[in-house]
Amino acid sequence: YTRESMMSHIESGHIKCTHNHSLKVIKARDAKYAPIFSVWTDSKYNAGTNGTNLLKSIFGDNRFSYPKSLYTVLDNIKSVVQERKDALILDFFAGSGTTLHATMLLNEEDSGRRRCFLVTNNENNICETVTYERNKRVILGYDQPSGEHIEGLKNNSLRYYKVELKDRELTH
Repeated sequence: YTRESMMSHIESGHIKCTHNHSLKVIKARDAKYAPIFSVWTDSKYNAGTNGTNLLKSIFGDNRFSYPKSLYTVLDNIKSVVQERKDALILDFFAGSGTTLHATMLLNEEDSGRRRCFLVTNNENNICETVTYERNKRVILGYDQPSGEHIEGLKNNSLRYYKVELKDRELTH
């Protein structure tokens, strides 16, 4: 949203600010239903705090714009895989690697053995400089810019495969 459209949505009542300064989006499904509310109101879903700032604490710099909140992705994964500790998770639009990070965190929480496959076109070398490097540090542990050491999620592994796209001549 632009600033103007955001203000318009707030003024029309389609977006409300909660007591903890989160935004609640109100979406009308259809005239015969009451409006539904966004369920993502908890501060842990804040992409600034648990996305951008988390990556800054891992890397010490801003090498990726607008990462998702780790906890938004974690709760999404939990809602889909539920008790399946051996689930296979596939993210075909991997950016900063939040899906793998969340999968490893969930494995740590419940001793799961879930596997996660990330696929990216490696635009701007993102796989090597962000996706892989982030999750390597999450597994091995890292020092934050403040000097605090964050222990790794050591019961996980990481493999990196690079493939080439080959043009194929289509025949009838």
